[in-house]
Amino acid sequence: MAFKILLVDDDAAKVSAIVNYLGTLEIPHTSITIASNAVQAREALKGQFELMLLDLVLPLRTNAMAKAETGLELLRTIVEDGQIFPPRTIIGITADQSALADSEEEFRRLTFQILFVDLAKTAWKESLQYAVSFIKNALARAKHYDIDVCFLVALRQPELGAIVDLPCEWESERPCYGGPLIRRGSYLLGGKRRNFVAAHAPQMGSVSSALATSALIAEYRPRVILMTGICGGIEHGLNLGDLVIAEKSWDWQSGKWNENGEFEQAPDQITATRSLVDAALSVESELRPIHLNYEAHRPPKEPKLHCGPMVSGSAVVAEKAKHALFKKQHRKALAVDMECYGMYSAAFVSGEPKPDFICVKSVSDLANRDKSDDLQKYCSYITARFALKTLDQFFTNQKE
Repeated sequence: MAFKILLVDDDAAKVSAIVNYLGTLEIPHTSITIASNAVQAREALKGQFELMLLDLVLPLRTNAMAKAETGLELLRTIVEDGQIFPPRTIIGITADQSALADSEEEFRRLTFQILFVDLAKTAWKESLQYAVSFIKNALARAKHYDIDVCFLVALRQPELGAIVDLPCEWESERPCYGGPLIRRGSYLLGGKRRNFVAAHAPQMGSVSSALATSALIAEYRPRVILMTGICGGIEHGLNLGDLVIAEKSWDWQSGKWNENGEFEQAPDQITATRSLVDAALSVESELRPIHLNYEAHRPPKEPKLHCGPMVSGSAVVAEKAKHALFKKQHRKALAVDMECYGMYSAAFVSGEPKPDFICVKSVSDLANRDKSDDLQKYCSYITARFALKTLDQFFTNQKE
C-alpha cells in the first residue's frame, strides 16, 4: 500500500529539510504532496493521505500573512467537522517557539504529536522516524481483513432496524472514527463464527453512502460489504416486494450539458463481486420461507429474485418519464435507488485489501407518483434475511 504524505508548510527551508529526510526513510518525493497554505491543503485533502505534517503557523492563501489561527481552523475542519476525510495520522510541526507555546494545548488535542523542527538539531528527525515507522507497520497490517462483513444501509429505520433484528449477537452502538455509528455483531456463517459491523449512512444519497463506505473500510477492513433495503422498480416485470441484485450500478445523472442545452450521458458502471452475485442467485429458494415468516403487512404475491442493473441518483424518482432515460442508459435496468453506486464506487477504489461488495434491495414502489411507505418495513426485513442466507452460501463456497 502506498505511503502518501501531505506536507503543509510555507517555510521553504523547513519543507526542503523534511522532504530530504523522508527520502532517507525510503519515502520518495513522488509520494509527498506539498501545500504552502490552507486553501491548497483543503484542495489536496480531496485525496487520501497516510500522514499529514501541518505547520502551526500558516497563511490562508498565497501572499497572505501566516497566522496560528489559520492552522488551527484547518485542523478543526479536518478533525471535527467531518467534511473532509482525515489522513490516518496528523502531526503538527513548527519552528516558532512562541507559536508552540500559544497553540500547543489545542494542537495536541487534535493531533498525534507536535514536532519542534529546529534545523540545527536532530531530535525532530528521531520523532518523525518513529511516526513513519508506526504508520508503515499499520499499513503492513492493513493487508489483512479485520472483520468478515460490513452491513451498510441508507435509513436507520426501517433498514438498519431490520439488520439489528437478525438473530445475531449484537453489541451496543458506538461511533466509528470519521464515519457513522456502528454496531458490532457475530453469527455462524459457512461453518465458522463471523464478525460483523452494521451502520447506516448519515444521509440519503450516493455521496453520503460513499463517505460512509470509505470510513468503514478504512476503520474495519471488511472482507465483504453489503447493502440492503428499499428501491424503486422501473421494469414492467417487477412486482412490489421483489428483490433486485444490483449486478452493476452507476450514477444516472452523470454527464454534462452541451452548448445546445442537451444532456450528454456519461455513466460509469461498476459491477458487483461475481462470487457474491452467484451466492445470492443460488439461495433464491430461501425467499419463500422468509416471506411466509413475516407476520405483518406484506405483498400479496410471493417475491421473485431478479438480477440486473440498479441505477442511483441524488434525488428521489417519482415520475415514470425518467424510466425511459434509465432504459436508454442500459436497456436491462431494473431498479433505482440513491445509495448503491456510492457504496460500489467507494469499495471499488479502496486500497488493499479490497472488500467484495454487493447490494440487494427490495421494490417498495414503482418509482412513480404512486409512492407509499407501507412496504418499507417488509422490504427491509426480507433483504436483511436474504442477505444472511447469501453470506452463509458465500462463505461456504470459499476455500479457507
